[in-house]
Amino acid sequence: LPADAVLPGVVGLSGPLSCLNEARFGIVFGALGAARDCLETAIAYSREREIFD
Repeated sequence: LPADAVLPGVVGLSGPLSCLNEARFGIVFGALGAARDCLETAIAYSREREIFD
């Protein structure tokens, strides 16, 4: 397939890189959500565990 068939009117890498710019928010929010879940899981575990009997 020629490049203009996939992204019409795009010259060079500007088209694919602009798609990555739009996806950055989704990537960041996904990473933050995973980090928050890890933190909440660690806090819940630390509250439930028994130390020294």
